[in-house]
Amino acid sequence: PSNWNKTSTLDTYSKCFKKTKDYIKEGDCYQINLTQRFESTFLGDSCDLYFNLRKTINTPYSVYFSFSATQHILCFSPEQFIGIKDKTITTSPIKGTIKKNSNSNLDALNISALQNSLKNQAENLMIVDLMRNDLSKVCEMNSVKVNELFKLKSFNNVHHLISEIEGRLKPNISELEAFMSCFPGGSITGAPKKRAMEIINELENSGRDAYCGSIFYWNDDGQFDSNILIRTIVQSNEKLFCWGGGGIVHDSSLEEEYQESLTKVANLTGIET
Repeated sequence: PSNWNKTSTLDTYSKCFKKTKDYIKEGDCYQINLTQRFESTFLGDSCDLYFNLRKTINTPYSVYFSFSATQHILCFSPEQFIGIKDKTITTSPIKGTIKKNSNSNLDALNISALQNSLKNQAENLMIVDLMRNDLSKVCEMNSVKVNELFKLKSFNNVHHLISEIEGRLKPNISELEAFMSCFPGGSITGAPKKRAMEIINELENSGRDAYCGSIFYWNDDGQFDSNILIRTIVQSNEKLFCWGGGGIVHDSSLEEEYQESLTKVANLTGIET
């Protein structure tokens, strides 16, 4: 669809951004994931739309999920939430984003800027610590460890910093119990998680629907994997909804964070500025 529109003006986003920074300065949180919503009218087939978008969007945690004839989720997520295999549990939060440039020389500069950004590293580390704490509640003592920190992963439209945390699930805790204990993912709330969610609920007037939730599979042999529903379109009747956002910290810039929220979903909405 070519008729995507922002549902928040820059002025509205700016006011929410300022309130977010005020909460951080007052000590309520040290990171809050602030998002904005986009919407479009759509009269076509959502399954066709999903597979058409899949031709140009290559992400490892994509899914099409239909609830009814008029309610669908089209997800193109790059982010794993909780994965469990043979009682080993992993989570791979994303924090740190920069636009991919078609010019290889400029793109190399973008990659270098992302990898050497102390702000993005700090943002990522905050969520790594949060997820280490979440896993420790369901894992055997001293089994939680960080396998990868600030690893660069590139997709068709952006580069990300992704970390991986691993632990050994307690024998008496099932895969689904572990998932529910850690839900929702810290990368899309902020930290501390509970207070961040309260602030998000206050500031984001549109609500998130299925966005930032999760879809998972759970096999009979105990293998479990789940995503975080980012880069996601929700269809409801003849309307499409999509969200983009990012983690706000003390030294975040309004212009950079606003642009990042557009960049992340520009390949879905066509809105780049």
